[in-house]
Amino acid sequence: CDLPQKLVDELGISIVPLTFRFGEEEFVDRESERRIGYVHLRAMGTDQIASLKFEQLSRLTTDQVRALSSDQLPKMAATQLTALTTAQVNAMTSDQTKALTSSQVQALTPAQINALSSTSLRGIDSSDMVALTATQLQGISSTAIQSMTTDQLGALTSTQVQSLTNSQLSALSSGQIAVLRVN
Repeated sequence: CDLPQKLVDELGISIVPLTFRFGEEEFVDRESERRIGYVHLRAMGTDQIASLKFEQLSRLTTDQVRALSSDQLPKMAATQLTALTTAQVNAMTSDQTKALTSSQVQALTPAQINALSSTSLRGIDSSDMVALTATQLQGISSTAIQSMTTDQLGALTSTQVQSLTNSQLSALSSGQIAVLRVN
């Protein structure tokens, strides 16, 4: 059932759980998100990852998020990524963020962008930086923007550069400032 547990509890709804098999193991719906571990996620095919529901994704632990491979992540719909909490996004590795597609990067909320660690932010491909909106760019902390590579910063359009805040610009090194496009 896709009803949030809070609503189920408030309304006293009885749910008959689905049971499904993954290899030799059996999982019960609503318990499975907690039981699917690192090995299980790594073993899932890209079609299986793409079929995970919003609620299932939002319940993954940070360890489970880290278990997603760079082959699996690009198969997720951009809307699926919005299900991830800021803690889950913060757990992503640079290899994972590098694997994101432009549409996935563009779908990340400003809060999710801000939650990326400096290392994970550096993982975003330079060519995908142009997908970031002004609001997303403004969500990057001054500390995180300092960690961006000159290739990433050089990929920003002049419109994107104009959207950077004063504190973000003052956090950049002279080498980083030199690659910014300004009209």
